[in-house]
Amino acid sequence: MHGEKSSMSELIGRLTLFSRTSVISLCSFVGLVLKLWEPGAYDLKLYDHLISCAFDPLRGDWYKLAARLQQPELVFHRRQLLLLTKLAAIHCPVAGVDAWNAAPGFFGTALLMANDHFHYGLAAPGGTPELDNVRRLFAEFIPVSEGAAFRPEYKLVRSHLMLKHAGQLQDSPNFIDIPAKFQKAKGLPLADYQTLCFGLFAKCATFSIEELQRGASAFTFVEPNFHAMALPKRSVTLFLEEVASTPEDLTARIKHRDYGPNDSTELRKHPLISISKGFLPIDICFLVEKFESGPYWAISNIDKSTGDRLRRLWGGGFRDIHE
Repeated sequence: MHGEKSSMSELIGRLTLFSRTSVISLCSFVGLVLKLWEPGAYDLKLYDHLISCAFDPLRGDWYKLAARLQQPELVFHRRQLLLLTKLAAIHCPVAGVDAWNAAPGFFGTALLMANDHFHYGLAAPGGTPELDNVRRLFAEFIPVSEGAAFRPEYKLVRSHLMLKHAGQLQDSPNFIDIPAKFQKAKGLPLADYQTLCFGLFAKCATFSIEELQRGASAFTFVEPNFHAMALPKRSVTLFLEEVASTPEDLTARIKHRDYGPNDSTELRKHPLISISKGFLPIDICFLVEKFESGPYWAISNIDKSTGDRLRRLWGGGFRDIHE
Protein backbone atom coordinates (compact mmCIF):
# COMPACT_ATOMS: atom_id res chain seq x y z
CA MET A 1 0.00 0.00 0.00
CA HIS A 2 2.96 2.33 0.64
CA GLY A 3 5.44 0.89 -1.84
CA GLU A 4 7.87 -0.28 0.84
CA LYS A 5 8.06 -3.81 2.18
CA SER A 6 8.90 -4.60 5.79
CA SER A 7 11.07 -7.50 6.88
CA MET A 8 9.80 -10.29 9.14
CA SER A 9 12.28 -9.24 11.83
CA GLU A 10 10.85 -5.69 11.76
CA LEU A 11 7.32 -7.04 12.14
CA ILE A 12 8.32 -9.30 15.04
CA GLY A 13 10.21 -6.44 16.68
CA ARG A 14 7.08 -4.29 16.66
CA LEU A 15 4.84 -7.09 17.90
CA THR A 16 7.05 -8.07 20.84
CA LEU A 17 6.25 -4.78 22.58
CA PHE A 18 2.71 -6.07 23.16
CA SER A 19 1.46 -8.75 25.51
CA ARG A 20 0.61 -12.06 23.89
CA THR A 21 -2.99 -12.20 25.08
CA SER A 22 -3.78 -8.64 23.98
CA VAL A 23 -2.57 -9.26 20.41
CA ILE A 24 -4.40 -12.58 20.08
CA SER A 25 -7.64 -11.19 21.54
CA LEU A 26 -7.47 -8.08 19.34
CA CYS A 27 -7.03 -10.21 16.20
CA SER A 28 -9.99 -12.32 17.29
CA PHE A 29 -12.03 -9.15 17.86
CA VAL A 30 -11.35 -7.80 14.36
CA GLY A 31 -12.37 -11.10 12.78
CA LEU A 32 -15.61 -11.21 14.77
CA VAL A 33 -16.52 -7.58 14.04
CA LEU A 34 -15.94 -7.92 10.29
CA LYS A 35 -17.42 -11.47 10.17
CA LEU A 36 -14.49 -12.71 8.11
CA TRP A 37 -16.07 -16.16 7.72
CA GLU A 38 -18.82 -14.69 5.54
CA PRO A 39 -18.28 -14.25 1.79
CA GLY A 40 -18.69 -10.84 0.23
CA ALA A 41 -17.69 -7.29 1.05
CA TYR A 42 -17.18 -5.94 4.56
CA ASP A 43 -19.66 -3.67 6.29
CA LEU A 44 -17.79 -0.45 5.52
CA LYS A 45 -19.24 1.36 8.54
CA LEU A 46 -17.67 -1.23 10.85
CA TYR A 47 -14.50 -1.26 8.75
CA ASP A 48 -14.21 2.52 9.10
CA HIS A 49 -14.63 2.24 12.86
CA LEU A 50 -11.77 -0.26 13.12
CA ILE A 51 -9.58 1.93 10.90
CA SER A 52 -10.25 4.92 13.18
CA CYS A 53 -9.19 2.85 16.19
CA ALA A 54 -6.02 1.53 14.55
CA PHE A 55 -4.65 4.65 12.82
CA ASP A 56 -4.22 8.38 13.23
CA PRO A 57 -6.86 10.47 11.40
CA LEU A 58 -4.67 11.36 8.39
CA ARG A 59 -3.72 7.79 7.54
CA GLY A 60 -7.14 6.51 8.58
CA ASP A 61 -8.94 8.72 6.05
CA TRP A 62 -6.67 7.44 3.29
CA TYR A 63 -7.34 3.79 4.16
CA LYS A 64 -11.08 4.40 4.29
CA LEU A 65 -10.92 5.92 0.82
CA ALA A 66 -8.74 3.08 -0.48
CA ALA A 67 -11.41 0.58 0.61
CA ARG A 68 -13.88 2.31 -1.70
CA LEU A 69 -11.81 2.26 -4.88
CA GLN A 70 -12.93 0.23 -7.88
CA GLN A 71 -10.20 -2.23 -6.91
CA PRO A 72 -10.29 -1.88 -3.11
CA GLU A 73 -7.13 -1.92 -1.02
CA LEU A 74 -8.03 -3.33 2.39
CA VAL A 75 -6.05 -3.17 5.60
CA PHE A 76 -7.71 -6.07 7.43
CA HIS A 77 -8.02 -9.63 6.16
CA ARG A 78 -8.16 -13.13 7.56
CA ARG A 79 -4.69 -14.38 6.61
CA GLN A 80 -3.12 -11.28 8.16
CA LEU A 81 -4.87 -11.88 11.48
CA LEU A 82 -3.87 -15.55 11.49
CA LEU A 83 -0.22 -14.63 10.87
CA LEU A 84 -0.25 -12.07 13.69
CA THR A 85 -1.86 -14.62 16.02
CA LYS A 86 0.82 -17.16 15.16
CA LEU A 87 3.66 -14.67 15.64
CA ALA A 88 2.16 -13.41 18.91
CA ALA A 89 1.98 -16.93 20.32
CA ILE A 90 5.66 -17.48 19.50
CA HIS A 91 7.27 -14.10 20.17
CA CYS A 92 5.12 -11.87 22.39
CA PRO A 93 5.77 -11.81 26.14
CA VAL A 94 3.15 -12.75 28.71
CA ALA A 95 3.47 -9.24 30.19
CA GLY A 96 3.72 -6.31 27.81
CA VAL A 97 1.91 -3.29 26.41
CA ASP A 98 -1.85 -3.81 26.02
CA ALA A 99 -2.47 -3.70 22.25
CA TRP A 100 -6.05 -2.60 22.91
CA ASN A 101 -4.73 0.65 24.43
CA ALA A 102 -1.88 1.33 22.00
CA ALA A 103 -1.63 4.81 20.50
CA PRO A 104 -3.41 5.03 17.12
CA GLY A 105 -1.06 3.99 14.35
CA PHE A 106 1.34 1.75 16.26
CA PHE A 107 -0.57 -1.52 16.12
CA GLY A 108 -2.11 -0.44 12.81
CA THR A 109 1.37 -0.33 11.30
CA ALA A 110 1.91 -3.91 12.47
CA LEU A 111 -1.22 -4.88 10.52
CA LEU A 112 0.19 -3.29 7.37
CA MET A 113 3.59 -4.90 7.92
CA ALA A 114 1.93 -8.34 8.17
CA ASN A 115 0.36 -7.74 4.76
CA ASP A 116 3.85 -7.54 3.26
CA HIS A 117 4.51 -11.22 3.82
CA PHE A 118 1.95 -12.98 1.64
CA HIS A 119 3.55 -12.30 -1.75
CA TYR A 120 6.78 -14.20 -1.87
CA GLY A 121 8.54 -16.83 -3.95
CA LEU A 122 7.44 -20.41 -3.41
CA ALA A 123 10.97 -21.72 -3.59
CA ALA A 124 12.59 -22.35 -0.21
CA PRO A 125 16.28 -21.71 0.45
CA GLY A 126 18.75 -23.91 -1.40
CA GLY A 127 19.12 -27.42 -0.04
CA THR A 128 15.50 -27.66 1.17
CA PRO A 129 14.09 -31.18 0.59
CA GLU A 130 11.73 -31.45 -2.37
CA LEU A 131 8.90 -32.68 -0.12
CA ASP A 132 9.18 -29.49 1.97
CA ASN A 133 8.89 -27.41 -1.21
CA VAL A 134 5.68 -29.29 -2.07
CA ARG A 135 4.33 -28.60 1.41
CA ARG A 136 5.09 -24.90 1.04
CA LEU A 137 3.19 -24.95 -2.25
CA PHE A 138 0.13 -26.47 -0.57
CA ALA A 139 0.39 -23.92 2.24
CA GLU A 140 -0.09 -21.27 -0.47
CA PHE A 141 -2.94 -23.00 -2.29
CA ILE A 142 -5.12 -23.68 0.77
CA PRO A 143 -5.90 -20.02 1.61
CA VAL A 144 -6.46 -19.30 -2.09
CA SER A 145 -9.04 -22.08 -2.16
CA GLU A 146 -10.66 -20.84 1.05
CA GLY A 147 -10.87 -17.32 -0.32
CA ALA A 148 -12.61 -18.48 -3.48
CA ALA A 149 -15.78 -19.66 -1.75
CA PHE A 150 -16.65 -20.50 1.84
CA ARG A 151 -20.11 -20.69 3.30
CA PRO A 152 -20.24 -22.21 6.79
CA GLU A 153 -23.82 -23.42 6.40
CA TYR A 154 -22.87 -25.49 3.33
CA LYS A 155 -20.01 -27.16 5.18
CA LEU A 156 -22.18 -27.92 8.21
CA VAL A 157 -25.03 -29.39 6.16
CA ARG A 158 -22.72 -31.41 3.90
CA SER A 159 -20.93 -32.90 6.89
CA HIS A 160 -24.23 -33.87 8.50
CA LEU A 161 -25.44 -35.52 5.28
CA MET A 162 -22.17 -37.40 4.84
CA LEU A 163 -22.23 -38.84 8.36
CA LYS A 164 -25.90 -39.75 8.09
CA HIS A 165 -25.34 -41.47 4.74
CA ALA A 166 -22.21 -43.29 5.95
CA GLY A 167 -24.28 -44.80 8.76
CA GLN A 168 -26.61 -46.35 6.18
CA LEU A 169 -23.84 -48.25 4.37
CA GLN A 170 -23.79 -51.33 6.66
CA ASP A 171 -23.64 -53.64 3.63
CA SER A 172 -20.40 -52.08 2.39
CA PRO A 173 -17.25 -54.17 2.97
CA ASN A 174 -15.64 -50.92 4.17
CA PHE A 175 -18.38 -50.01 6.66
CA ILE A 176 -17.24 -48.29 9.85
CA ASP A 177 -19.45 -47.40 12.76
CA ILE A 178 -18.26 -43.79 12.81
CA PRO A 179 -19.95 -42.67 16.06
CA ALA A 180 -18.57 -45.69 17.93
CA LYS A 181 -15.06 -45.29 16.50
CA PHE A 182 -15.04 -41.56 17.24
CA GLN A 183 -16.10 -42.07 20.84
CA LYS A 184 -13.45 -44.74 21.33
CA ALA A 185 -10.78 -42.46 19.86
CA LYS A 186 -11.76 -39.21 21.61
CA GLY A 187 -13.74 -40.29 24.65
CA LEU A 188 -16.87 -38.24 23.97
CA PRO A 189 -19.96 -39.07 21.91
CA LEU A 190 -19.95 -37.77 18.35
CA ALA A 191 -23.34 -36.11 18.91
CA ASP A 192 -21.95 -34.17 21.89
CA TYR A 193 -18.88 -33.11 19.90
CA GLN A 194 -21.00 -31.80 17.02
CA THR A 195 -23.45 -30.07 19.38
CA LEU A 196 -20.62 -28.23 21.10
CA CYS A 197 -18.96 -27.30 17.78
CA PHE A 198 -22.19 -25.94 16.36
CA GLY A 199 -23.13 -24.14 19.59
CA LEU A 200 -19.75 -22.42 19.74
CA PHE A 201 -19.97 -21.41 16.08
CA ALA A 202 -23.52 -20.10 16.51
CA LYS A 203 -22.51 -18.01 19.52
CA CYS A 204 -19.49 -16.51 17.76
CA ALA A 205 -21.48 -15.81 14.59
CA THR A 206 -24.24 -13.95 16.43
CA PHE A 207 -22.29 -11.64 18.72
CA SER A 208 -23.77 -8.16 18.48
CA ILE A 209 -21.56 -5.11 18.05
CA GLU A 210 -22.75 -3.93 21.45
CA GLU A 211 -21.50 -7.16 23.04
CA LEU A 212 -18.16 -7.02 21.23
CA GLN A 213 -17.60 -3.42 22.31
CA ARG A 214 -17.28 -4.68 25.89
CA GLY A 215 -13.87 -6.01 24.92
CA ALA A 216 -12.20 -9.41 25.09
CA SER A 217 -14.25 -10.56 28.08
CA ALA A 218 -17.33 -10.66 25.81
CA PHE A 219 -15.88 -13.39 23.60
CA THR A 220 -13.65 -15.24 26.05
CA PHE A 221 -15.32 -18.54 26.86
CA VAL A 222 -14.99 -20.46 30.11
CA GLU A 223 -16.03 -24.05 30.68
CA PRO A 224 -19.21 -23.21 32.65
CA ASN A 225 -20.51 -21.32 29.57
CA PHE A 226 -21.06 -24.71 27.94
CA HIS A 227 -22.91 -26.31 30.85
CA ALA A 228 -26.17 -24.61 29.81
CA MET A 229 -26.24 -27.03 26.84
CA ALA A 230 -27.36 -29.89 29.11
CA LEU A 231 -24.44 -32.09 28.10
CA PRO A 232 -22.24 -34.09 30.47
CA LYS A 233 -19.47 -31.97 31.96
CA ARG A 234 -17.01 -34.67 30.91
CA SER A 235 -17.99 -34.12 27.26
CA VAL A 236 -17.34 -30.37 27.61
CA THR A 237 -13.90 -31.00 29.12
CA LEU A 238 -12.92 -33.48 26.39
CA PHE A 239 -14.23 -31.16 23.68
CA LEU A 240 -12.11 -28.27 24.92
CA GLU A 241 -9.07 -30.54 25.07
CA GLU A 242 -9.70 -31.41 21.42
CA VAL A 243 -10.23 -27.91 20.01
CA ALA A 244 -8.10 -25.70 22.29
CA SER A 245 -4.35 -25.28 22.70
CA THR A 246 -2.14 -23.34 25.10
CA PRO A 247 0.19 -20.72 23.56
CA GLU A 248 3.16 -22.79 24.74
CA ASP A 249 1.97 -25.96 23.00
CA LEU A 250 1.11 -23.97 19.89
CA THR A 251 4.58 -22.41 19.85
CA ALA A 252 6.30 -25.79 20.20
CA ARG A 253 4.34 -27.30 17.30
CA ILE A 254 4.89 -24.31 15.01
CA LYS A 255 8.63 -24.28 15.72
CA HIS A 256 8.73 -27.98 14.91
CA ARG A 257 7.01 -27.54 11.56
CA ASP A 258 6.07 -24.37 9.70
CA TYR A 259 6.01 -23.63 5.97
CA GLY A 260 5.68 -19.87 5.83
CA PRO A 261 3.24 -17.03 6.60
CA ASN A 262 0.33 -18.81 4.92
CA ASP A 263 0.78 -22.02 6.91
CA SER A 264 -1.94 -22.01 9.58
CA THR A 265 -2.00 -25.78 10.09
CA GLU A 266 -1.57 -25.67 13.86
CA LEU A 267 -4.19 -22.95 14.28
CA ARG A 268 -6.52 -25.02 12.11
CA LYS A 269 -6.12 -28.02 14.42
CA HIS A 270 -6.94 -25.97 17.52
CA PRO A 271 -9.24 -22.99 16.71
CA LEU A 272 -9.42 -21.97 20.38
CA ILE A 273 -6.45 -20.72 22.35
CA SER A 274 -6.28 -21.06 26.10
CA ILE A 275 -5.47 -17.92 28.10
CA SER A 276 -5.54 -17.21 31.83
CA LYS A 277 -9.19 -16.13 31.78
CA GLY A 278 -10.59 -18.79 29.43
CA PHE A 279 -10.60 -19.65 25.74
CA LEU A 280 -10.40 -17.24 22.80
CA PRO A 281 -11.74 -18.15 19.33
CA ILE A 282 -8.89 -17.78 16.84
CA ASP A 283 -10.80 -18.28 13.61
CA ILE A 284 -14.45 -19.15 12.96
CA CYS A 285 -13.72 -20.86 9.63
CA PHE A 286 -11.41 -23.29 11.41
CA LEU A 287 -14.10 -23.96 14.01
CA VAL A 288 -16.53 -24.92 11.24
CA GLU A 289 -13.84 -27.22 9.82
CA LYS A 290 -13.62 -29.01 13.17
CA PHE A 291 -17.34 -29.83 12.82
CA GLU A 292 -16.95 -30.80 9.19
CA SER A 293 -13.75 -32.86 9.17
CA GLY A 294 -12.92 -33.49 12.85
CA PRO A 295 -14.66 -36.90 12.98
CA TYR A 296 -13.05 -37.98 9.71
CA TRP A 297 -9.50 -37.22 10.86
CA ALA A 298 -10.06 -38.62 14.34
CA ILE A 299 -10.92 -42.01 12.82
CA SER A 300 -8.43 -41.82 9.95
CA ASN A 301 -5.60 -41.36 12.45
CA ILE A 302 -6.47 -44.45 14.51
CA ASP A 303 -4.28 -46.67 12.32
CA LYS A 304 -3.48 -47.23 8.65
CA SER A 305 -5.99 -50.06 8.13
CA THR A 306 -8.87 -48.05 9.62
CA GLY A 307 -7.82 -44.96 7.67
CA ASP A 308 -7.76 -46.87 4.37
CA ARG A 309 -11.22 -48.34 5.01
CA LEU A 310 -12.59 -44.93 5.94
CA ARG A 311 -11.25 -43.32 2.77
CA ARG A 312 -12.89 -45.99 0.62
CA LEU A 313 -16.18 -45.64 2.52
CA TRP A 314 -16.02 -41.83 2.44
CA GLY A 315 -15.24 -41.70 -1.28
CA GLY A 316 -18.21 -43.91 -2.15
CA GLY A 317 -20.52 -42.01 0.18
CA PHE A 318 -19.44 -38.65 -1.23
CA ARG A 319 -20.15 -39.88 -4.73
CA ASP A 320 -23.58 -41.21 -3.71
CA ILE A 321 -24.87 -37.98 -2.15
CA HIS A 322 -23.75 -35.95 -5.20
CA GLU A 323 -25.42 -38.18 -7.77
